[in-house]
Parts: sequence; structure tokens; C-alpha cells
Amino acid sequence: MIVGAKILTATTTPDSLASALGTFLRPLKRLKIPVDDLLHIMGLTLKSLPRLKEEIVGSYREKISRENISGFRDRVRVISKQLVPIFVMCMQVPERYFKEEPKGNNEKD
Repeated sequence: MIVGAKILTATTTPDSLASALGTFLRPLKRLKIPVDDLLHIMGLTLKSLPRLKEEIVGSYREKISRENISGFRDRVRVISKQLVPIFVMCMQVPERYFKEEPKGNNEKD
């Protein structure tokens, strides 16, 4: 299931995923469930996850290389100490996670 989800998210844009889920959840609108709001939040979340992941992995690797970290418990402590400030920053300045990526050498006009 995890491999299938990774393939799906790698081959499909977040907007397409949100649109497909919206079609699936459309009957819930009759029950006055705010499906459009849910889909909007899901789309924003899917767009911000790659940048958030890069930031978390970068800070984790930097901390591991600076200090002598060994063992599972020490690594969990490092991750837990890194996650809270990153999530707080994400809540305070969410715009930084939604900026357009500059076109790299891999993309062609």
C-alpha cells in the first residue's frame, strides 16, 4: 500500500488528487459536510510536504553530523527536538512553503 501511494503521489499532481477525492466525496455535501474546505486544505498540505520534508531532513542530518549521535533513542530525541520548532515556524510563516520552485536544469520550457 505504501509503494502504491508513493507511485500515485509521484505520478499525479496534488491538484489532480484533490479533484479526484472531491468527486469521490461529493455526496457528503448533501449532509452539509464542508467537502470543499477539506479539499482545499488537503491540496495545500500536499503542496507543502516536499519543502517541509527537505527542511526536516536537512536539519536532522546537520544535527547528526555536528554531534556524536548513536543509537535509536538518541536519534529519536534529535528528531523530536527538531520537529517542534519546524512546525511552529510552519504555522508562523506558512508562505515560505508555498513559493514556486525555480526551474532547474531538469525542466524544459
